Amino acid sequence: MDEPASLFDLGMKSLNYSLSEGMKDVDVFAGYSWEENRIEITVYDVEVPDTIPNEKARCAKLVEQVKRHLAVVNGKTPMKISGLGIYFSHTGYKNTKQPKNVATDLDAITTIRVHVSQAKDVTCESPLLSTKVMYSEGR
Repeated sequence: MDEPASLFDLGMKSLNYSLSEGMKDVDVFAGYSWEENRIEITVYDVEVPDTIPNEKARCAKLVEQVKRHLAVVNGKTPMKISGLGIYFSHTGYKNTKQPKNVATDLDAITTIRVHVSQAKDVTCESPLLSTKVMYSEGR
C-alpha cells in the first residue's frame, strides 16, 4: 500500500475516534457509501438501560446523542457552523482551493442509523440535518 491518506480518509478516522470516545456505552461506526454518496453513522446498542422505557425511546435518544455530539440541535447547526467540518479540514491553516460549502455539504449527506436490540429489534434512521426519525421493528 503506497497510497497517501486523503483529507477525507483522515476526516473519517477522526470522526470515528471522536464518536467512539464520546459514546462509550454503545458501538458506533462512521462509514462512507460510494454508491449513495452518503456518510452513514451506525450505532449498535444491545444493553438498553432500565431508565429508558422501551427500545423506540432508546433509539430516538441515541440519534439525538449523535446529533448533539456533532453540534446539531433541532436539525440545525448553531451559528451556521458545520457539525462535521472540523473533522474534514486542515488544522492551523485554511486551504484556499477547498470549496466553501464542503463542510455543510458533508452535513447534508450524513445519515444516522441506530439499531437497538432488547426484547425486540428496533432500527431508527434520521438525516443529520433533520428532526424527523423513521422507525422499523423486527423480531
